[in-house]
Amino acid sequence: MSIRKLSPEEISEVIAKIREKYETYCKVFFKPSRLKNDFEERYRNCLKKGFDVSSFLLAEISAIEELIKKAEDKISMSPPPVKTNVAKEDFADKIIAQNLEKIQRYPKLIVHKDASEEIKRLAGGLNKIYEVHIPEIHGIFRQIEANPNIKYMEMYESRLRALAYVGKGMTPSHLSRYFAYLNRFPRDYRSIDWEEKQYILESAFLLHDMYNTLAHILAETPKLSSDLREKLTHIIEYIKNMIEDFRLKDLKRKM
Repeated sequence: MSIRKLSPEEISEVIAKIREKYETYCKVFFKPSRLKNDFEERYRNCLKKGFDVSSFLLAEISAIEELIKKAEDKISMSPPPVKTNVAKEDFADKIIAQNLEKIQRYPKLIVHKDASEEIKRLAGGLNKIYEVHIPEIHGIFRQIEANPNIKYMEMYESRLRALAYVGKGMTPSHLSRYFAYLNRFPRDYRSIDWEEKQYILESAFLLHDMYNTLAHILAETPKLSSDLREKLTHIIEYIKNMIEDFRLKDLKRKM
């Protein structure tokens, strides 16, 4: 039976789903991350040798789903479930759904219609810091005594502008190459994936830097009024929640 050819948009969606499943498989079941890298290598070879992409992706998603099922069966201590007509929700899909649910609270910045949900929400969350919280921070700093950590905020604001400010081009400058790759057909998914990873990494570095600096300012400014302390605490909590919700805890700059 012939397999229906996938459109470029469908190919992008399937590849994103396979990557998410591999990331979940490696994290939840403590498998080596090279398994996801092996998939990327097989995909590059598929494109290089001109194989049918639709058939390749169908085989790949079946393979990772089978790996996840075997891992689930291995750790399951409960008796086999009674067969019903209601399909059991895939365990890995639950994890993916939970992760997506956590980031739904953040505004979405449509950097490109085919950008990943994580990139859209991460850019939207950073944009809120730039548009809403940075002006609030400036207002707080105008009312407190000089603190040596304040000097870093100008640099952070510049980095935020590159990551999340939507100017005339309607795309943050740090996502310009990502936008360009998404507009090319056939798509270079290796480059798209690389740009996504770099954006997430730079965003993680910035959020950790801002959190540490603002936390130090809060701790080292005992004379801060209760009103200003509450405002600054709220901003710090927002940044902390972003780090947790986007799973960026371990993406810290090496000292």
